[in-house]
Amino acid sequence: MTNEQPSVKEILHVTAAKPRFSRKEIDGIVKGFFMAWERGDIELIWPLANDLQKISPYLAQGREITFKEAVKLELDNKTEFLELIKIYTGSRAATPKEIRWATYTLFNFITTWRAADRIMDNKGKQGRFLQYGIEDKMRDLERKLDLNEQLLRQLIEQVKLGKTSRVSKKH
Repeated sequence: MTNEQPSVKEILHVTAAKPRFSRKEIDGIVKGFFMAWERGDIELIWPLANDLQKISPYLAQGREITFKEAVKLELDNKTEFLELIKIYTGSRAATPKEIRWATYTLFNFITTWRAADRIMDNKGKQGRFLQYGIEDKMRDLERKLDLNEQLLRQLIEQVKLGKTSRVSKKH
């Protein structure tokens, strides 16, 4: 038996995780988030400068940041988010690669902020937003339920009138 360490390539081959979400799922989550944010259904709780002083990336480098640096970091975070939104929505011209990068960066933003309880609904509870496309499916389901309700009413009316042999089906 040898004490030889596996190569980085061997380790990555064994430990590389497959993405848990497809590109389509990520697009749906980001779109659902954006639409909920745009409608005002969710609110983002931004870390303020005094919070950033405590949790800044500079702490990992062994130094504290000044309040002035924390204010700049707070503004930079908000500016970056808004730039990502502009790219994602097409408000700012971007290449397909930049749009994909903005989408994945927003997805990372959403998952990180969700874990930190920084996405809230307008009642102060953890914000929920539907994956885009689910709303369309729900509308379709509501339409089908309405149709079933209409058919059931027609059936009840015909039974009342004693005409049970034929039920009309209108769409």
